[in-house]
Amino acid sequence: MTKVLTKVLTKVLTNVFTYVLTNVLTNVLTKVVTKVVTNAMTKVVTNAMTKVLTNVVTNAMTKVVTKVLTNVLTNAMTNVVTYVLTKLMVTAAMTW
Repeated sequence: MTKVLTKVLTKVLTNVFTYVLTNVLTNVLTKVVTKVVTNAMTKVVTNAMTKVLTNVVTNAMTKVVTKVLTNVLTNAMTNVVTYVLTKLMVTAAMTW
C-alpha cells in the first residue's frame, strides 16, 4: 500500500509541480522577455527615427532657407542695380 501511495503521490506531485512551474516560468519569462525586448526596441527605434527626422528636417530647412535667401538677395540686388542704372541713365540723359 505504501508503494502504491508513494507512486501515486510522486506522480501527482510531479505533474502538479511540472504544470505549475512550467506555466509560472513561461508566464514570468514571457512577461520579462517581452518587457525587455519592447524597451530595447523602443529605444532603438526612437533613436533611429530621431536621427532620420533630424536629418530630413535639417536638410529640408537648409534647402528652404537657402532658396529664400537666394531669392531675397537676388531680388534686392536686382532692385539696387536697376535703381542705380536708372539714376545713371536719367542723369546722363539730362546732361546731354
